[in-house]
Amino acid sequence: MNTTAVCGFDLTGRMLWRQSFPGRPYPPRLTAENVWIPHHGSFGRFVVSAVNTAGKRVNTVMLERVPFEDLGAFVLLPDGFVALWLPAVPGHVLPRNQFGHLARWLPTERGRTTPRRRDARLVRYDEAGGTRWSISLPLRELFVPGAVVITVKTGKERPSPPLRPRTLEAGYPDPLLVSGSRVAATVADYSTGIAVTFFVDTETGQLIDETVPGPSHNKAIVGPEKFLIGFAGYGEVMTAQCDATGAVTRLWPTHAQMLVDNEGVISGPESENVLPSRSQFVRFGSDGGVQRGPPLSGYYTTYPALDSDGTAVFWRDGALRAVDADLRVRELHSTRHGQHAVPSRVLLLEDGHVVFALNDELLILREPGLRKLSDGIWPCGDGGLRGNPVKFCRSA
Repeated sequence: MNTTAVCGFDLTGRMLWRQSFPGRPYPPRLTAENVWIPHHGSFGRFVVSAVNTAGKRVNTVMLERVPFEDLGAFVLLPDGFVALWLPAVPGHVLPRNQFGHLARWLPTERGRTTPRRRDARLVRYDEAGGTRWSISLPLRELFVPGAVVITVKTGKERPSPPLRPRTLEAGYPDPLLVSGSRVAATVADYSTGIAVTFFVDTETGQLIDETVPGPSHNKAIVGPEKFLIGFAGYGEVMTAQCDATGAVTRLWPTHAQMLVDNEGVISGPESENVLPSRSQFVRFGSDGGVQRGPPLSGYYTTYPALDSDGTAVFWRDGALRAVDADLRVRELHSTRHGQHAVPSRVLLLEDGHVVFALNDELLILREPGLRKLSDGIWPCGDGGLRGNPVKFCRSA
């Protein structure tokens, strides 16, 4: 996939405009006026371009980077950008007969070049693309939870030795969150799925702390300098709340696609890699307990959206479903797509319009019983309709 296509639609599904950009797609970020698209420019440059609501390209900013880096994620700040760079170029393998002097530190794996002794890098830019600060995020030794080494002769077990990351990637979903004076940037090892979230000062670029390596997955902002980090894999299923120092202040024994309403209540459909499904719609208690709601069949799930009445809407197991504030579930609309369709996040627009994608189709449905999107901190995937997980930030 070497081209990014960006399209504008009205609520009848009619395409209004289309723009294309070179390079594989990255999640776009929106302001009130524009949608910002990261892509490759000429002469090896990397740029972000702004397209307005009429589909016209109105601005392009070049982001400074070092050689042999590829973008992992980026977000918009009121006065610039924050970007997570990775020391790898997905899909690009250096020919054997060229750049021979680089062979010592550019092994390849599945079409990804992986420089040794190079780290991910977090950078804050100003509005013109100039670097305000830059910091390395070292991912050195990883421990796979529960992994052991068994001696063949004796049958004795001992903990597995630490592993060195082979290929770095952004820790999706939501590898880059900004809440007030903190950036939470997640870097993962491709081969194990083990990741570390780094907490960095938004103004100075100082590394404050980092999480213990683990199979982190869904993440969210829950307040100023407060983050939710979910873990699922290797027998771990839990969600941690971390404060501005990186300390864990609360733990829940579940992992979900999290929504946060205007009173700070956290809820969502559980997310587990288990079939048949054991998942339920859950509500996180302030005491670390979990209130369990209706069971959920199927597996693939759109990231839900929360309306102002506290109703969560999401597609799962072939149907659009809603769970109300009393944890009662109802089916809103059955689709022709089976339970194995690849879903997007749900967007809840005006007049009860629900928008989401399944596989390569965009679905626009109207459900009059739904209210407007909640004005909570995290009412849908990526923290809001604009898909820019940045909260409580002001211009410097």
